[in-house]
Amino acid sequence: EKRFSVLLVWKFDRLARSLPFAVTTVNELRTAHGVVLRSVTEPIDTATPMGEVVFAILAGMAGQERQAITERTWGGRKTKAAQGGFAGGEAPLGYTRDKEGGLVPVEAEAETVRRIFAMRDAGLTLRAIAARLNDEGVATKRGGKWYAATVRYILDNPKYAGRVEYLFQWGGERLHVNEQGRHPALIAS
Repeated sequence: EKRFSVLLVWKFDRLARSLPFAVTTVNELRTAHGVVLRSVTEPIDTATPMGEVVFAILAGMAGQERQAITERTWGGRKTKAAQGGFAGGEAPLGYTRDKEGGLVPVEAEAETVRRIFAMRDAGLTLRAIAARLNDEGVATKRGGKWYAATVRYILDNPKYAGRVEYLFQWGGERLHVNEQGRHPALIAS
């Protein structure tokens, strides 16, 4: 609608961390909409040929930085998991995360986990367990309702037996980690 002619970003790499997407977006903004890109912190005029070249170089560097960050993150998570540590994500019901990112039991939630295992051992179905927990007003980790799939997730989660299990897939590499965890078990294995 031609309401503006400049798109202002803090840094160019905030627009995109993919070289083809960044260059295509800037080109489309300029040719189809008459909008040029400007940065608050980088004095480059993308409306000029030299500015386009510098922007493309910066976009390429941002893409490389994204790749390096991703590789370091995956590498750190794999190392942590291989050493029995909690390698990320939300802490499962029964645990919270400590300052180092490990798992620490939350007793009220841990009791719910133990009850789920006891009900299953007593022969209740997944649906019956979910229904009982809902009838009693027991909330899930996120405060929602229980479903058979939520109960199944708890029963299948090796963290409750004190183990960590992860499947890492990155860049064609596949690594399955199944180790004794550094966190306390909530149930006997």
